[in-house]
Amino acid sequence: SCFSPLKCVPLSLNAYRVIWQTASNLRQGGFLVLFFVSLIILVGFFTTGNSRFIWERLSILQLLQFPWRLLSLIAVSTAFVSGSLFLPSLRMGDRLANGLMWGLIIALVVAGFPHAKPQAYLYFNEENIKPSAIAAADVGSGQGQLDPIWVKQRPSAPAAERITFIEGDGQVFTSKVTPTYYDFVAESAAATRMRVNTFYFPGWRVFVDEAERSVEIDGLNGVIEFPLEPGKHRIQVQFTDTPVRKWSETLSLLTLMLLLITTWIIRMFRGLRLIALIRQKAHLDRYSFGHGSRT
Repeated sequence: SCFSPLKCVPLSLNAYRVIWQTASNLRQGGFLVLFFVSLIILVGFFTTGNSRFIWERLSILQLLQFPWRLLSLIAVSTAFVSGSLFLPSLRMGDRLANGLMWGLIIALVVAGFPHAKPQAYLYFNEENIKPSAIAAADVGSGQGQLDPIWVKQRPSAPAAERITFIEGDGQVFTSKVTPTYYDFVAESAAATRMRVNTFYFPGWRVFVDEAERSVEIDGLNGVIEFPLEPGKHRIQVQFTDTPVRKWSETLSLLTLMLLLITTWIIRMFRGLRLIALIRQKAHLDRYSFGHGSRT
């Protein structure tokens, strides 16, 4: 296997040395080439079993990423590095190199176009796509691999109602139910305990008569529970962004903005540098001219 450390390390180091020398000769884009090559090596390592000791010791990585999702970074990086091989020829105006590059692009498109379609189609009716049917079949969750950590045991069957009494009796009237917002009216003659049949995840909040209620988590199924006083109450259950998610979204937007203006920033700094060089040369010319006139 190529990912055997003894076989790949010398080959990777030699390839990296060649690419380093090539990228160092590029006036523009050399740093980006080195960055993407380094990213390919680092991400490639994290997608192999050799990095398991890191994934096991840094448990926070298991919450942030999955090894196979890192392949998207490799796809982008390899595309950039492959295209950079034509940069020297493009700058020299080599028509043969330009023709070869376009020929390779066309060949890749032609060869890959027949695969740009689904392998097969699955036909569903309305019964198959109901939320209860999806939950019962555990579709897309990988047999519970993506369940929240509070879920110790999955329910044997989907709950018939979104919100139920688990202690005491009463009536529940549904006002509005969406994937991220539930609105109910509950009425009981005595103190009760309510269960929202939704797995708890950071961001779920419960409001009783517009006042937030602390959320309790069932120790076995990981669903939301809370006590309720006797009487008639409006219950709202809403999924909101946590501070971590808000900061993550802000950071992602800032990163996107920086990527969009990076080229403009580079050109601006190069322009300022060119202006500084011109002014410096003009100053030296004036100094040389004045010094020559006095002599």
